[in-house]
Amino acid sequence: MFLRVTHAVSRRQEFVADELAARTIGAKPLADGLRLIHKVAPAFDYYWRSECAPVLHAGFLPPLTDGFSQFVTAGSIVEKMDKDLEEQLAGGKANPYDTHPPLKDRIAAVAGLPPGPDLAEDLPAVSLLQDVPALECDLILQVAGAEQVAKLKSIAWEEVGTKVYLPQWEKLVQLNNARLQGVTPEFLAKLAGNLKTFGKSLLNLSKETPDDWNAENFGGAVLGAALNLLLLQRGGQLDVAPGHEITVTLNEHPVQPFVLLAALKNGEITAEAWTRQCGELGIEGVDLGAVAPAAVQDPA
Repeated sequence: MFLRVTHAVSRRQEFVADELAARTIGAKPLADGLRLIHKVAPAFDYYWRSECAPVLHAGFLPPLTDGFSQFVTAGSIVEKMDKDLEEQLAGGKANPYDTHPPLKDRIAAVAGLPPGPDLAEDLPAVSLLQDVPALECDLILQVAGAEQVAKLKSIAWEEVGTKVYLPQWEKLVQLNNARLQGVTPEFLAKLAGNLKTFGKSLLNLSKETPDDWNAENFGGAVLGAALNLLLLQRGGQLDVAPGHEITVTLNEHPVQPFVLLAALKNGEITAEAWTRQCGELGIEGVDLGAVAPAAVQDPA
């Protein structure tokens, strides 16, 4: 009962604050800002877990703000954010335990107020901050503590592929070298249909076999790592930009090894098309178990 009453008061306070903001700077800038926050904010958690956490755990500190800017402009991420925003604007019912009103109700509440001046220049909010790298460091200090932060080395996102992911792929392939013997790139189309069984025979970086729940994904990860190393060994260019699928481009052919198995399984790529592409890439018949650590060009 206490939470229901106090949160109802909180939601009312938000409406009052929105009205004050709209009367101060205009209803349009407020509504635009609310839409942008509700669109982008949910993406940050995924960005932190999928892009930042692996780099931090490897002992490096990337530029967080720059990475997030790249992340939220990636095509697949933009599509998901747009869809989520549409759902919030179309639905979004108030819950007695919510501290904030639904987005559509907040925008509707200020719709009748003056729109405000038409700004000639619309600068991003980050332009209000000074020394963003120092602020990012302060953030990490709060999350991890000074002792852990002192161990981190600065890294550009362009270096993440070679300094963070490549060593992990090499370890995975070395641990599972025997199981990869005899597996050629074109054979991946057959493995895609029974990837769970294959995955259960592999070892992770802790030298343990995956459980049933993770076996299929892990099988795809090991095969993707081996294919990555092969393409890079042949001179492929690695791209691991935040928000984008890991891609290696060889002979002007872009390949996304970590989504390839799923694409082969669901028919997005046929076995015939993949075999033909292997020929064009010059990797048909190559034994993935014999792939050596790659000599990778630094994209920076």
